[in-house]
Amino acid sequence: MKLKKLLKRLNFFDAHAGQLKESEEGLSKVIKKLQQKEAMLKAEISSETDDDERELLQQELSVIVSQTRKGAELLARIREKPEA
Repeated sequence: MKLKKLLKRLNFFDAHAGQLKESEEGLSKVIKKLQQKEAMLKAEISSETDDDERELLQQELSVIVSQTRKGAELLARIREKPEA
């Protein structure tokens, strides 16, 4: 291959790595916010006296926990890919 073609391919890989880095940083921020929301919901649940309201908060908490877990799994896959 000629030098010009090799340089184009190198730029493609660099751009892809940059996009993965941005995705990783954004996902990390979202996961941190979800964890903060989870802690806040746990505190609300422990202080709530109404059973119906507590059940609604518990459902919301389960959704947040699920999203956090899925985000962490995706983040792990993103971090694995560049080395693979």
